[in-house]
Amino acid sequence: MARDNVEQQQALLGLRLMTAVQRQGLSVYELAKRAQLPVSTVQKICAGAGKQPSFWTLVALANALGLSLDTLAGLKDADTTP
Repeated sequence: MARDNVEQQQALLGLRLMTAVQRQGLSVYELAKRAQLPVSTVQKICAGAGKQPSFWTLVALANALGLSLDTLAGLKDADTTP
């Protein structure tokens, strides 16, 4: 049960990231470059695959997109983000 929840949360994180990337007209490559992360890491997170990203990876992604961690985690309404 817990594993299913983790996988669901990872998939939702990937969906929120891809939504923000598309809204800002970016590519996954551009996001990775802005966040100073390996492209493969960002691709895996966007796909909801791999292991859970670290806190600092999430901070880098949120900063690169101009989002709060709350928004990236789905705790705030995404419609209020830039």
